[in-house]
Amino acid sequence: MRHSATLKDICLGQTFLHGEDIVRLEGVAAVLPLIADLVQADVFIDCMDREGVAVVAAQESPHSIEALYRKSVVGERAYSQWEPAVYLAFSTGQCRYDLKATTQEGRAVKQSVVPIRGLEGKVAAVLIAERDVSDDIRHERKYREMARAVESMSSSSLALLPAEEDLAAMREIHHRVKNNLQLVASILNMQARKAPDAATKKIFQENVNRVLSIAAIHDILTLTEESGSGISSAVLLEKLRRNLQGLVPEGKVISLQVEGDDLQLSPDCATSVSLVVSELITNALEHAFPGRDRGRVVVRVCRGRLCSTVSVEDDGVGFRPEDVRRGSLGMGIVRATVEGKLHGQLRVDTGPRGTAAFFDIPNDI
Repeated sequence: MRHSATLKDICLGQTFLHGEDIVRLEGVAAVLPLIADLVQADVFIDCMDREGVAVVAAQESPHSIEALYRKSVVGERAYSQWEPAVYLAFSTGQCRYDLKATTQEGRAVKQSVVPIRGLEGKVAAVLIAERDVSDDIRHERKYREMARAVESMSSSSLALLPAEEDLAAMREIHHRVKNNLQLVASILNMQARKAPDAATKKIFQENVNRVLSIAAIHDILTLTEESGSGISSAVLLEKLRRNLQGLVPEGKVISLQVEGDDLQLSPDCATSVSLVVSELITNALEHAFPGRDRGRVVVRVCRGRLCSTVSVEDDGVGFRPEDVRRGSLGMGIVRATVEGKLHGQLRVDTGPRGTAAFFDIPNDI
């Protein structure tokens, strides 16, 4: 595939890159045709321009299958709402795999993104592979619409209260559910204090966190029912952050932070996100910082055009991949919730710079 503008032209004219970093990217660009044929996907090199927006610096398509693009997109911008994986790779310096995105021509794709580091070790650009998933997304939407139709038919058979009485009843239901869940958490805490050993106490505490994560949903549902809007991910995740801050091991200074976009979530989606994020934060606090007194865990939300991405990232010591394959109850809950409830896929990157676990949420769920 031939392009009018060269990688060097784009880097010198639109980015802060220069010298040996550009030479290094030109070396990667020279083998893009081989990479495209090897992975059977359209591949790109994106750089960050002087305004902090990703720009396509190189592009190649495989020879054995139809290209995703009708024309070259070299020199065009890639915005964060369309390609969240690109911006996550730039900001974290970690690989991202199979996150959904939208091309400059409006096609739904899955992106895998690998950072390309310059001579000083900073991320100079990213290497991207894209595969078309438009048919998969259409099928997913069809199944979700069918499920909603069945739920709607079931709901229509129920007698409806007048609007004001219905709203008051819903508020009362959410209030009672929250109180009951908090009572369950209190009982579990009492059992934890009587636990005969540390391992049993830990199991009780993990389940307390799960119950409180679900209770947090009902604690804010009263306002959302009244306003008619969805559940704010920012409000929800901030409540989770406060609840989980108390799990920081004694003697350690580990900050929990929430960053990124604010999404409007349905109650079912919010419950699933709450449970997954709670498990991932708990896992990070327990395993990411052995032998360290300080650390950071960040929950980041990145809004996309088709899907949005939630990640839980730490700057800890990483872990052995074989430990993840064996799995645990917590990670089993996470994977089952992401795949079964959110119709997404969990990805985990780990290394000496820390661990990032991330999953995508369809915007129409």
